[in-house]
Amino acid sequence: MKIKYAVSKEKAEHLIKQYIDKIKRNVGLELAIIFGSYAKDNYSWGSDIDLLLVARKLPKRPIDRPQILMDPNIPIQIQPFAYTLKEFRKMLKENHPLIMEALKNGRIVYSKIKN
Repeated sequence: MKIKYAVSKEKAEHLIKQYIDKIKRNVGLELAIIFGSYAKDNYSWGSDIDLLLVARKLPKRPIDRPQILMDPNIPIQIQPFAYTLKEFRKMLKENHPLIMEALKNGRIVYSKIKN
């Protein structure tokens, strides 16, 4: 996915916060981590923003999750990777590459998780 409109980093940060504020109640958001090129500060104007989301109220089937996580009103492309807390803990235990990358090189932008 590509950014629809070129925006400054400050504007992107504001839009990420706006996105999180919009979805957090609907999905019972527990954790949000920006990772990938944006978190490493080596993104380009064509990059999307990878966002690991851990939430309590996600559809059971992962294929049904994008519909509730996409926001066409935000002028940047956010690529959400959404998991339940149970899925996240299992993937963490298994050292899943996506989870490990997000935890190692990402930046927490929202958290309700207590250890």
